[in-house]
Amino acid sequence: AAIHVSNVKEAYVRDMSNEFGISDIIKGKVINLETMRLTTSGAELGVMKALCPNCHTSMVKDQGKDKLKCPSCGNIQNRKIAAGFGTGII
Repeated sequence: AAIHVSNVKEAYVRDMSNEFGISDIIKGKVINLETMRLTTSGAELGVMKALCPNCHTSMVKDQGKDKLKCPSCGNIQNRKIAAGFGTGII
């Protein structure tokens, strides 16, 4: 399935790489079965788990921010984070 840039979130998205990363586990909602389009617009949808692109450690939510931080190497990444990020409940 695919997520079009207009279906990522309510706000303007300039670059998809600021919202999702390679190997992220994403919770989305199917909005069109024929074209297999998804949306991640909404607080409950988005990235549920992410790995650091540098060291492949599971990233954690940076306190009070919409960013993820690697506890191992300190790398900080932007993501469209789901409300249930890191809970293991998809």
